[in-house]
Amino acid sequence: VRMLKNKRKLMIVAVLILVVFTVAGCGTKATGGGWIESVEGNEARATFGFYAQALEDCECSWENAEGNFTLTDHGAGQQFHGKVVHMWLLGGGDEIAKFEGITSVCGRNSIELPVTISVRDSNESGKCDNGDEIEILIGNMFRPVYYNSGELQGGNINVE
Repeated sequence: VRMLKNKRKLMIVAVLILVVFTVAGCGTKATGGGWIESVEGNEARATFGFYAQALEDCECSWENAEGNFTLTDHGAGQQFHGKVVHMWLLGGGDEIAKFEGITSVCGRNSIELPVTISVRDSNESGKCDNGDEIEILIGNMFRPVYYNSGELQGGNINVE
C-alpha cells in the first residue's frame, strides 16, 4: 500500500474539486497518454493511458460516461486497469476534466477499488513541455492505495 505524498493537499484538492466541477455535457471526451515521475522517484516512470467520454443519455444516470484507463508505475511495481463510469468538466483557459471509475489490481482479480483521475489540458499540443497535468487517486482520500500527480514529462492530454 502506497501512502500519499501529502494527505492534507489531497483532502483540500478533493474538497475544491467537488465544489467547482459540473457534470460533463453529452459527447464531452478526454483522452491522453504519457508519463509522470514514479511515486518512488529515482528517475522511474509512471506511464498511463486513458479514454473517457460522456454518453448521449448522460443526464439520466450516475453512470454518465464510458471509457477505460491503465496505469503502470514502474518504480513502485504497481499496475492498474479499469473502466470509467462518471465524468465532470470545468472549462476556462485550460480544459479540466475529472472522471471516476473502478479498477482492479492487476494480478489480484478479486480486488476492485474506486479510482478518481483529474486531468488538465493546457491546449499546447505537440510541445515537449506542454503543461498538461494528471492526478490519480486509487482508493479514496481516507484509505488511499495509490496516489500520484504531476505535470506530464512526456505525452499529451486532450479535453474536448
